Amino acid sequence: MNRALAQALLFLVLAAPASCTQRMPNPGDRAREGTPGETVKNPPIQEVLARQTPSLMTIKGVTGTGEGEADGKPVIVVYTSHIAREDRIAIPATIEGYEVEIREVGDVTAPPR
Repeated sequence: MNRALAQALLFLVLAAPASCTQRMPNPGDRAREGTPGETVKNPPIQEVLARQTPSLMTIKGVTGTGEGEADGKPVIVVYTSHIAREDRIAIPATIEGYEVEIREVGDVTAPPR
């Protein structure tokens, strides 16, 4: 095998996994919480949804995302079909400072014309 081909194969083997990973927020990341008494402003929920929806949609059983409200605060709603426990735990409890609410809505289909 020539050297250029070997280098190209090595690059693909090393770079492909890095380009395929999901960028989900780490639930243990406390960087956005600030110090006690300090108010931390979350980015607008629409921006968070625009950034995070593609990653959330890769989780088996997730059919969509949206905005909701719980206790007077905005929340991220993740809509699911019949989702297995192992897929449900892949959905984080919070994303960029917003609580996540999972709503199992079943199979989503288009209405008849």
